[in-house]
Amino acid sequence: MTKRHRLRLFFMLLITVSCSFWQTYIPEPTSSKPSSTKKTVSSSITSVSPEVPREILTTTPEEIHVDDYFDPSTANQIAPRNILKEISFYAQGGGVICDKPPQATPKIEYQPVDSELMTLNIFVVCWLPENQTFTGTIQYPDGRITSQTVQTTDDYNNTYFANLNFKALANDPEGLYIFILENENYKFDAKANFYKPDGPRLFYGDKKHIVFYGFAPRESVKLFHYNDHNQFTSWQEYTMNSDGQLTIEFSPAQHDLELFVAIGSQSGEVRLFHDDFHGGRRDWVREQSIIIKQAKQQTCNGLQSRLSLGERVRVAFTDGTEIRIRTKAGFTQKVNDTAPEGTLITLINGPKCADDSTWWKVRTDNNQIGWMAEDQKGVYLLEPIP
Repeated sequence: MTKRHRLRLFFMLLITVSCSFWQTYIPEPTSSKPSSTKKTVSSSITSVSPEVPREILTTTPEEIHVDDYFDPSTANQIAPRNILKEISFYAQGGGVICDKPPQATPKIEYQPVDSELMTLNIFVVCWLPENQTFTGTIQYPDGRITSQTVQTTDDYNNTYFANLNFKALANDPEGLYIFILENENYKFDAKANFYKPDGPRLFYGDKKHIVFYGFAPRESVKLFHYNDHNQFTSWQEYTMNSDGQLTIEFSPAQHDLELFVAIGSQSGEVRLFHDDFHGGRRDWVREQSIIIKQAKQQTCNGLQSRLSLGERVRVAFTDGTEIRIRTKAGFTQKVNDTAPEGTLITLINGPKCADDSTWWKVRTDNNQIGWMAEDQKGVYLLEPIP
């Protein structure tokens, strides 16, 4: 993908995600469509059930409540002695959305996956005819419905796709969400479960707002900022609300390669992950910590960790042995389940050191949750996805 295509795709996703942040629930269209000509393509999960609650709630957008502000030009510009003054980013891979050979019929290219609330999810259908207009619908677990108009976009070389972006808010309900893209000719659907974050998090509300979530009530938290040239610029200290949350507005709107890191007096270090083009969150920073004494300690007396919190990784291909998922970090802890080679997992907490190995709390696509060792006796058990 050229730089021009990457920038176009990023700003397209940014606009749609920002729109989803100011959600408006609208009545379901009542106009009838000729069922004899509509082609239905469902994901491998299940098709839409007629028993899904259809109650419609109509609301108007509310202004986001801002608790405080951050401006790098007026914040503290002298870094504490134990904080890195410079960081480094991994190269960001390219690739078009519809990157397979042209298909004769439209197909679902990306479908939503089970994720934490406040995580970008995308539902993409590729190889559509041009000039198609779809209604994109999200059905919530509590029966609410929100809709948006989705126009086909030219991906590359006259390949057209429809893209429904969605980010559930922190106060939205946990449970099963249903995604639908349909018009008079086609209908595509998919499902995904959303759940509350397990531990403290930083989220983008939109390109001007950051949400602190899951911190301790009234906790003191320092927010550090690095610019798109990898340099520390400034920091500011905040006190969380009684619910452990806080929303700040920052100015000016930030570049996609800038980094924010929070260090709480009780919660420790939490960095803000960027929304990935293909859904989910991605950590592009090489350093595991901006705290100097932690950044130098990259192992737990075993192999150097290659993973980052929030990353999608997989069980490494070793000798065919399934890797144990345990209730706590440590090889003597109770086994909850096992995962075979190649299993895709999401890192939702950690890392922790136990028994000379690096441990991560994980969630599999089958909703298995527990702790897994990244390495053992000089062998990597978990690995980045190539």
